[in-house]
Amino acid sequence: MGLPGIPRQAEYVMAARDIALAELTGGRLHLTHISVKETVELVRQAKQKGLNVTADVTPHHLVLTEDAVADTWRMPK
Repeated sequence: MGLPGIPRQAEYVMAARDIALAELTGGRLHLTHISVKETVELVRQAKQKGLNVTADVTPHHLVLTEDAVADTWRMPK
């Protein structure tokens, strides 16, 4: 379709914001479908601080890149 994927910063910047809010409020936070190493590191740091932060990932969020799906999403002529 010619649409680029979102940049990795879009994920980890929002994760950092949400972790900061969880720390401020003492709330619980679960980040789902994370896909970049920076977010994993943020979760690791939050856990080391004793924050109630968890995360999950699915295989396709790790391996399906723009290049991997480029041929699948071509618009028909």
